[in-house]
Amino acid sequence: AGKYKAATGSAACTDCATNKYKTLTGQASDTCDGCPSNSQSGVGSAAASSCKCNAGYTGADGSACALCVAGKYKAATGSAACTDCATNKYKTLTGQASDTCDGCPSNSQSGVGSAAASSCKCNAGYTGADGSACALCVAGKYKAA
Repeated sequence: AGKYKAATGSAACTDCATNKYKTLTGQASDTCDGCPSNSQSGVGSAAASSCKCNAGYTGADGSACALCVAGKYKAATGSAACTDCATNKYKTLTGQASDTCDGCPSNSQSGVGSAAASSCKCNAGYTGADGSACALCVAGKYKAA
């Protein structure tokens, strides 16, 4: 499995190419199957499960890979779930392959996995539009939450 040999004689079998696999043995031609989109496998892979989702995508080994949604990222190849942006961070882009989550403006906060700057809300004692700069409440005014 994971190999084929197209010619007769003593030549060695040829490995399936990168991003391809073959589960059958005794193959006489390059009938290796391609990995699903957005996944990869090593040379000579013998099973669909050798196909691992690329960074920025998630899914079971050998299956379809889904893009990490906004507010999440996945840095490694494999079947792991996408990771949420941390508290007080957000990311508007999908398919992120590293923790490039953006920080909320000073004196504001957001929940885990936030997908937009507007998720950043000014802290108590500060005011401003969601996702924008937060200013101290002026004398004689307050903001509890």
